[in-house]
Amino acid sequence: MGNKKLLTYKDTTLTKNDFYTQVNAIKIKFDSFNLIDDFVIINEENPIKFYTLLFALWDCDKKIIFPNKDFLMGENIYFAKYIATIKKITLNTKHEKVKNLDDNIYTVLFSSGSTGKPKGIVHTKDTFVKNAQSVLSSINIQNITSVIPLKPYLVSALSHFLVHLYSDSHLIFVDTDDLNSIVDISKNNDKLSYVGSPLHIISMFPFIKNKNPELFFSSGDIFYPSVIEDIINKFKNTIFFNVYGMAELGGRLFINKIDNSIDINLYKNIGKNINNTEVQIVNDEVQVKSTLLFKGYIIDNNFYKRTEDYFLSGDKVIKVDNHYEFFGRKNDEIKVAGNKVSMKYIEQKISLALSNDYTPIIINEEHNLIGNILVLVIYIQNDIQLTRKDIIVLLRKQLESYELPHKIYLTKKLPYTQTMKIDRKEIKNLLEDMELVK
Repeated sequence: MGNKKLLTYKDTTLTKNDFYTQVNAIKIKFDSFNLIDDFVIINEENPIKFYTLLFALWDCDKKIIFPNKDFLMGENIYFAKYIATIKKITLNTKHEKVKNLDDNIYTVLFSSGSTGKPKGIVHTKDTFVKNAQSVLSSINIQNITSVIPLKPYLVSALSHFLVHLYSDSHLIFVDTDDLNSIVDISKNNDKLSYVGSPLHIISMFPFIKNKNPELFFSSGDIFYPSVIEDIINKFKNTIFFNVYGMAELGGRLFINKIDNSIDINLYKNIGKNINNTEVQIVNDEVQVKSTLLFKGYIIDNNFYKRTEDYFLSGDKVIKVDNHYEFFGRKNDEIKVAGNKVSMKYIEQKISLALSNDYTPIIINEEHNLIGNILVLVIYIQNDIQLTRKDIIVLLRKQLESYELPHKIYLTKKLPYTQTMKIDRKEIKNLLEDMELVK
């Protein structure tokens, strides 16, 4: 299997043998590796360079940081002693040791989180490996070629890469501003899978030319049922994995296998938790106990160790017909007219009322007299004529009266975070440029 293709990006393809040869070459190239005893930040956006450098550092048992966008721009790099690229390792003049952290070998996945304040999620490197192996045992897929859009950094693609590495599969990265290249890939390969966030996969639809892809694999966010139905209807024989992931677990938590044999009402099922994890639902919140869980957080250069056996994920679920449905984050909940509602859950209900041509986003506004009000922003691709009355009539079929939006806007452009999630905060800033539906 050593000569089988492993990684492709633009004009470069590595076999598994090539990959490990390059990893070993990088280890030899950096003679100073044995002197590095503090965190090393990786600063390579090319996936082939990124993964070879990552594995060289891992093999040398070095502490590594996966930066978020702020870190890539050179901001807030406090505890990275070195900044590594394929060509060189540079000493970081801003270096400052993390307080209260022991001398074990760690990998720190940085996330802006729901608060927008960067925090480091501290793992051992084995966490990512074991999570990928648990995913493999759940989906039982070998020797497959997958396409994944690259945007804009590779942290979210780490678990995908490991799954492909251990399953002797081929992972092709495509720049998100060059999705046309998917056309040639899909024409020339019979057995393809497509990997990415829900938004990524939807954006790839027009470019998929092979008749029936082997599978779709979501990268950690739950698809709307209407989108899943659209996939199943368009690609009759395709297996689809609707996955919920968690950075604190180094990758995946739930995997739900979907095909035409699944009842439409079960599409939102968050699925079976992967091996090595124990899940319980307390007060509608997902709680996880696992040997794969993170060790703690780094915030403002301080290490805060995880002390509880169970990690409260902050993700809310409800039980429907003997299965669980994911409906948003705990901090996604707000009070409207005295009722606690989840904006994500309302979006899911609205998506059932509207056609697949529309993407609904719910945000909240503060009203001086009545508190929170709900605002619906509908993303449209084509010019359409919709009145407020038309929309409300459709929404009343799915929503409670207090869930109905006070304002409705149309937009042809949406802002996204670096992990390709819709940026609700930025949407609020853009409302003035959107069309108010009357």
